[in-house]
Formats: sequence, C-alpha cells, structure tokens
Amino acid sequence: MKKIFFFLVFFPFWGSSQTLEQLQELDILIFEAKYDDASKVCELLINQFPSNPKLYFNAGIIQQALNFDKKATLFFQKAFNLDSLSIDYQNFYANNLSLIGKNKEAILFFEKILQKYPFNFFALDKLSQLYIKQKLYNKANTVLEVLTRLYPENPYYLRQMGYCFTKQKGGGGFAMDYYLKAYEIDSSDVISVKQLANFYLRADKYDECIRIAERGVLLDSTVSEFYRLQAMAHFAKNHNFRSLPNFLKTIQYGDSSLEVVKSTGVAYYLIKKYKEADRYLSAAYAEDSTDYMISLYLARNNYGLEKFEQSIEFYNKTLQLLMPNKQLMYNFYGDMAEALTANNEHEKALFSYKKREELFGFLSDYDYYCIALIYDKMQNSQKAIEYFELFVQKIKKAWADPYENKYFTYAETRLNKLKEFEHMKN
Repeated sequence: MKKIFFFLVFFPFWGSSQTLEQLQELDILIFEAKYDDASKVCELLINQFPSNPKLYFNAGIIQQALNFDKKATLFFQKAFNLDSLSIDYQNFYANNLSLIGKNKEAILFFEKILQKYPFNFFALDKLSQLYIKQKLYNKANTVLEVLTRLYPENPYYLRQMGYCFTKQKGGGGFAMDYYLKAYEIDSSDVISVKQLANFYLRADKYDECIRIAERGVLLDSTVSEFYRLQAMAHFAKNHNFRSLPNFLKTIQYGDSSLEVVKSTGVAYYLIKKYKEADRYLSAAYAEDSTDYMISLYLARNNYGLEKFEQSIEFYNKTLQLLMPNKQLMYNFYGDMAEALTANNEHEKALFSYKKREELFGFLSDYDYYCIALIYDKMQNSQKAIEYFELFVQKIKKAWADPYENKYFTYAETRLNKLKEFEHMKN
C-alpha cells in the first residue's frame, strides 16, 4: 500500500446529520490510512452528491493509495471535469496519466498548466522528470533552470541539470559546472559527492575522481560506490597496487558486479598474483562466458600459472569470440549496401558488395541485380550490362520459369535497352 501525501477535504454541512457523520468519517479514515473502508464511504457519498468534485478527488487519492492507478486517474479526471480551475485537480490528473504510462498526454497537460501557472512547483517537478524519462533532455533543462532559480540551494535540481547535459552533445563542460555547484552547496551530501566523482571518472579526470571519492569515504565509509570509484580511477591510471585495496573494499561492502570482479582479477594478473587473479577471473567467466576480455586474461593468467593446456583452451575461446558470426556479417554488408544505395552513396555501396564477396566468396543473385542497378544509376552502361547479364543467366539456370522471379522481367528489359544503346553509340 502506498504512503502518499493528500489534501484532507473538510466538507461544509450538507443535508442531514447522518451525511455530516459520513463526511467526518471519510476524513478520519483517510487520515488514519484505512483506505478500504474510506473507499466504501466515499462511494456512498458520491452516490448522494454526484456533482461534487471534492468527493471524486478524495476517491482518486484513496484508489491511488490502494495502488489502483487507473481507477484513480478516472476519479481525478472526473474531479477536473467538474472543476477545471482547480490546480490540484489538474496536477493530480496529469500525474496519474504518467503513472498509467500515458507520458505524452501527461506532458501536454503539465505544459498547459505551466502556461497559466509558470511557477507551480508540482507541475515543474513532474514535467522535468517526464522530459528526462522521454529523453527530451534539452526541454528538461529548460524546466530545471526555472527550478534552480526558484530553489537555488537545492542540489537535486542542479544534479539533474548536470545529468541532462551529459546526455547532450558538447554538454560535458556545463554538466561539470552543475555537478560542482551541487557539491559546493552541500559537500556532505552523499549523492552529490557520488555523482560528481562519477562524472570525473567518465570524463577521464582520474585524480579529481579519487579526491572526491576519498571525501565520500570520510562521509560514509560503508558506501561501496566510493571505493569502486577510487578503484576504477587507479585502475585506469595503471596503479594496480592502489586499485586492489579499493576493489576488495567495494566487494566487502556489497558490490560484486561483473565489472568489479573482472577488474579485480585483471589487476591481480597485472601484478603477477596469478592465484588470486584466477579466483576472480573464473568467477567473472562463470557469470559471463561471452566476454572476450575475461577469456583473454584467463588465457594469460593460466600461462602465468604454467597451466598451458588451459591457457591454449582460453586463447581458442577468445579467438572464437572475436570472430564475428558469418551469417550476421554477410547480412550486414548486404544491408549496409542497400542503405548506402538509398542514400545515393553508390561507390560506398559497391565497396560493401565487394567486401561481401571477398569475405564469403560469393554474392547472391539479388546482389548482382542490385549492383547492376547501381551501375545503371551511375550511367556506367558497360558494367550495368555485365551484372544484368550475370543476374539473368543465374535466374535462367536456377528457375524453371525465370519470369516468376519478380526482378527478372525488368532486368531482361533493361539489359536489352542498354545493349541497344551501346550498339547505337558504337
């Protein structure tokens, strides 16, 4: 059951004393979070007063608390329809549209609210979240900028601004500014410290990452993320002796993710502690046997352990993983050629077909047809004739009735016209 914030609605005296008792009972039941009972009382009151928006709003609050978001949305919509001027009804209806997956509708609704109430916190906050969810980072920043001006001491919105800039081309510098501002507002905020250190790691600013992560350890020495960040930064700098204590602390405090376990194994290998490396690399391999880096380091590590047969086995495994799937690559070059042709990049398309033939030793009948079309578009009639003839000959051999092939008629007709053209030209 959800714990939610709600507006208690104290109704004026309507009709009988029994009705007044029901209204008071509804308020108490909602206040005490007895939502099943509140739902029954609310239903009775709606039957008595079907045109009162406050009752539908309360019904929506109750259904939301019971995790019935679709039913809640219908009640909030009814309240809004009865009183379209209420900002509370508008906000709750729009928010519930997003809860039932109607994000685009929710965005339009919040945008309309902000046209009339440009500084409404609820609408600004929810709209920024929806924009981020929809990957509309530029629009999200526009809304977040308003929030950072309204609440300049709140690091959350500054961090959100930073995150959105990391998702935009060329936004790295702005992202760093906002992450730094959030950190400077409250350097004891664990989330701000983590996000700034993470940004520095992604930006290859390893010394800054280590410095901020060390600050995080002083704030809370049980947070595995701070050790992981230091470990990865030292690892990136090839300071493996320094990275290992932090990797081990990371695992100790609950982060045994594949990245951490694999990197721990590699770090041990690089300092020639092969037995320790084998433990972590084998664990990583058990989790993901398709990662060629894991199998490569297992091959190297087994060589260090003088387990040569196992080393060769893992080298062969690595080679298999590095070799692309033949059918996939064959399709890739064909698909790439078609896309390049559609974009009028004819020379590149021909190169893709050439690579396809070089790697696999053959072309399909359809490839010959496509190559002929490309040369025809390039007005290279001799080459077009060559490939149209190849296509026509192959279809005649392979098909009992070549005209059943949907490309044959055009290929034959075009081939004859090109031959006539060449004859007339000569």
